[in-house]
Amino acid sequence: MNRTSRNLIAAATGLTMGLALNAASASAAITISRAEIAAGKLVVEGTRTGGAGTVRLDDQFNDGVNGAGAFAFSLDYLPPDCIVDLKEIGGLNDSATAVIANCGPKGLNPQGGWDSAKTYQKDDVTTLGGSSFRAKRASLNVQPGTSKADWEILAKRGAPGPQGIQGATGPAGADGAKGDQGAQGPQGDPGPKGDTGATGATGPQGPQGPTGTFQLPTTTRAVFGTGPFTHHTGSGWVLEAPTAATLQLRTTTAGFVTLGFVSPTACTGTGSAGGNGTMSNPHRFSFSIGTTLQATFCAEGSVIQVFILEANSFPEKIFRFTCMRMSGNGNVCRQDF
Repeated sequence: MNRTSRNLIAAATGLTMGLALNAASASAAITISRAEIAAGKLVVEGTRTGGAGTVRLDDQFNDGVNGAGAFAFSLDYLPPDCIVDLKEIGGLNDSATAVIANCGPKGLNPQGGWDSAKTYQKDDVTTLGGSSFRAKRASLNVQPGTSKADWEILAKRGAPGPQGIQGATGPAGADGAKGDQGAQGPQGDPGPKGDTGATGATGPQGPQGPTGTFQLPTTTRAVFGTGPFTHHTGSGWVLEAPTAATLQLRTTTAGFVTLGFVSPTACTGTGSAGGNGTMSNPHRFSFSIGTTLQATFCAEGSVIQVFILEANSFPEKIFRFTCMRMSGNGNVCRQDF
């Protein structure tokens, strides 16, 4: 028996029918004595000839047959068309069909406008573009009207009707309440530049300012007995004398610093007659800790100039020192600026 015939049986018997069996069940080994919806459960009871065994309902639910040949199903299950199939498992594989009393076939499920993100089930009804469609099977993101395997049209959108005649003009409405004051508008463009005014009269001479004071630049002296001597500590760098004949610039923090000397490289003469000889300009750019640059004096009285550029902030800072080798075991440095 196909599904269409089964639906016709359910419609003919109605919701009050207690039981209907197909023609083959009269001689089958399965006999159904009760098939109805009762107390919210699907109840199907009957007997099977041949003693103990197993009966399956709609290929989903099994129930054992007792020694007297009786079976009973009580399920939270609603057959979609109010018809169930029972068959014997093993043995002669006999079967029977019953229409469920107090049961109405499942109808259509309105789901509103079509949503591409929603999963639709069989018999769901949705609308799109003025037409309505019924789902023939479960689907996701299959637009109605694009797949006959997934959707069938229930009601097609009709053609637009003719335009109606224009209605009469209504009476003028009353004046509305006064609105709030609007926001201030943007500033206008500047006007053209005016002519230059006449030069004013020269003002009187101001009083003479106070007499300034002169302060000698700061000097530092390194006289060696033990260890190096620090002449000056800057922002991220130091000027120091490791020995009486040597100056050294050394970075103490990470940053952008340029170090430089103007110092002798080939001394001429010896002792007190030794001059500065050939001068050179060793320099180094640093942005890490521990960078060093050294310069060496000639004999007593030779001069080295020291330059430091701090570029960690704006405006940059420049420092200059003038250093001289002293007689004996020392040197002296003066900060020029």
